[in-house]
Order: sequence, then structure tokens, then C-alpha cells
Amino acid sequence: MKIISQLHRLKKIHLLVKQGKTGTPKELAKKLHVTERCMYNCLDVLKTWKAPLVYDKKNKTYYYASFFNLEILVSVKVMTKGETVQINAGHIFSKKERLLQGLCSVQA
Repeated sequence: MKIISQLHRLKKIHLLVKQGKTGTPKELAKKLHVTERCMYNCLDVLKTWKAPLVYDKKNKTYYYASFFNLEILVSVKVMTKGETVQINAGHIFSKKERLLQGLCSVQA
């Protein structure tokens, strides 16, 4: 269930950034109940998703330099032994691709 808490953390960061209420990096880490290193790792994930994330030293908050929206959808389906699953024509996804495929939708 670690991935679900990570997705919730990313969603919380996104909402705080949109509201201009992240505070300093130290304050943001405290709001997320994580270390600063973990918080920076989360910001790096957003940046890999092309989030135009910028820190405003004067106002002590992160903001998006241009429009960015993040939609996180989580779906769980329990399957019985007799049910089969077709996985995208047999393509095997890397760990990073599995995180992005079907779990997160980023609109830039």
C-alpha cells in the first residue's frame, strides 16, 4: 500500500501548490509528515511529469509557472482464479511505467 500513500502525497502537494500554501521546503515536508529529502523526491516526480514547478523566495511558496493539472485515479479489481487478464498485448511495463500507466493522468 506504499504506492497509494505516495500518490496521496503527490495529490496533496499539487493542491498546496495550486493554492500557493506550500510554505518553505521545510514547512512543506512537515505538512506532508515526511523528511525534506522525501519531499524533494516527490517534487522531482512532478517535474518528470513536466510540472512547471517554481519556488518563490519572496512569498515562500511553490507555484506553477504555467497551467498544470494533475489527476490521480486509483482502481482496484479483485479477480477470481477463473478470470483472466489481458495486459496490453503482452507488453511488460517497467516499475516506473506501471506507476504512470493507468494510475496517473497528467494534463499539461
